Amino acid sequence: MNVQMIDTTLAGLDGLADCEAICLLLSTDERPLSGAAGYVDWRLCGQLSRTLLDSFFGAEKNEHLLMTTSGTLPVGKIFVAGVGSAKTLDATTLGAVLYGAAIMLKKAGVTKVALGLPSFLPLPMPAQAAAVKSQFMPSWLGSHLVILGDKASTDTWKSLT
Repeated sequence: MNVQMIDTTLAGLDGLADCEAICLLLSTDERPLSGAAGYVDWRLCGQLSRTLLDSFFGAEKNEHLLMTTSGTLPVGKIFVAGVGSAKTLDATTLGAVLYGAAIMLKKAGVTKVALGLPSFLPLPMPAQAAAVKSQFMPSWLGSHLVILGDKASTDTWKSLT
């Protein structure tokens, strides 16, 4: 599996031509959206925020959502998985949510995805990377994974390869 990390910026999102979809993990208590979710929402002209405000999707644990990008991003689909409250998220729960997201992507036939975790997780970056490596990657079995992160975390995410 090809794994890379890109800096989460608008330019970074615009460069995701090798991906079929973006998978975002959202928490119930991250408002306004920030990090990868905030940038994706910006490109979607606030569609993700409106979906949350309308209570159609609340980002509760194991809640899933599929959105199209309508051409505003180089990928066609946005898959969203809820993690519940980020304040109480532990490694086991994150692993379970990542496993569920991987199965969702596998069933949808997505083989090239960009993954964005919530910006404010109480887990250290190595624990997040370990959960992606142990729960997401073996369950999804895709060919190309892009981690949407920041330059400061590049070394941590290199451990996935």
